[in-house]
Amino acid sequence: MAGTAITCYFRAHRIVQCAIEEQVAGYAAQELSEGRLTAGNFDAKAGLRAVHAPVEAKRFRNITTDGGKDGIARLFNAAAPSLQARALRLTGLWRLYEFEGRFQRKAGDASAFAAVREAAVDALQSLDSSSAYQRLGNLLSQPDSVSIRPRIARSLASLNLRDSIGSILNVMNEPGREADLRTI
Repeated sequence: MAGTAITCYFRAHRIVQCAIEEQVAGYAAQELSEGRLTAGNFDAKAGLRAVHAPVEAKRFRNITTDGGKDGIARLFNAAAPSLQARALRLTGLWRLYEFEGRFQRKAGDASAFAAVREAAVDALQSLDSSSAYQRLGNLLSQPDSVSIRPRIARSLASLNLRDSIGSILNVMNEPGREADLRTI
């Protein structure tokens, strides 16, 4: 048996792709270049599982890595939108404030998949900061954000309900938003 695998390498605090080769006494794994993770030449489901492990570690045991967190940012542009979304949410859970601007750009990118844009909004919400609240407010006023405005309004409400009531009402008063009232 030989092939490649993607795994979370906690000792080095990063996600890696390894080549696995059968040898006489067992198997040997050789780490491949991290740049290959975003090239789209691996199974997206395996990538999702690799990113899911640190998400669960943070959610259930409040464990984060000590270093190498900027390596996850390479996955923001992965070929699979589901992998991009998972990486964005993980980075938000880790509360990496230095990525606030990138979260805002991803959320405001009209050419990105809706799931990726929503994940970027979720990442901003996870940061739970006043600057993230301001960035979400800026996103709400962008003309390209029509499809994710209800998600942004929910995030604003979760961060500061009192100050976001006016924004929420503006979103709900847009034509065709009656169904969204139930989701906020």
